[in-house]
Amino acid sequence: MGNRRLSILKRIYKLLDHVTPLNEDCGELCCARCCKGGDHDGMWLLPDEDLLLKDADFLTIHETLEGKYAICNGHCDRKLRPIACRIFPYFPMMFRTRAGTHSVKAMPDVRAMASCALFDADAPEIDPRFKQAVRRAGMLMLQDRCMRGWLDRNSSYLFDIAQMKALLEA
Repeated sequence: MGNRRLSILKRIYKLLDHVTPLNEDCGELCCARCCKGGDHDGMWLLPDEDLLLKDADFLTIHETLEGKYAICNGHCDRKLRPIACRIFPYFPMMFRTRAGTHSVKAMPDVRAMASCALFDADAPEIDPRFKQAVRRAGMLMLQDRCMRGWLDRNSSYLFDIAQMKALLEA
């Protein structure tokens, strides 16, 4: 891994260190549903992010053909949470502009909509600073070829899920 990618990952961690979807612990709304799951429920890691998580003994990191993902034991050191945990329940969706450049918009992660209490009708409003931080994290990801590819693949995947969901609900 190049020093540039490590530097970008650290900047993303710092950007997301002190911003959360609510100004309070949103896990109290649902008993922290997003931190629970089985042995196959995990959060995808960005390219080489596992190198920053070597001291995260609460995580088990697995590797598949699609990439690496981390499974939490349910109790984390918030300073060592993967980026996917820090941006949940949003995702920095990548779009191509008409000019052929890339743009990023923080959007609800369609995978979270069924389980996250922040999408309930009576849920408090998500902090706009959180959404802006998720977008800025995505913009930083665009600076590295491998992270940009990861963001492109995952944005396409989430877009496909959203389209399928819309078709099934029609």
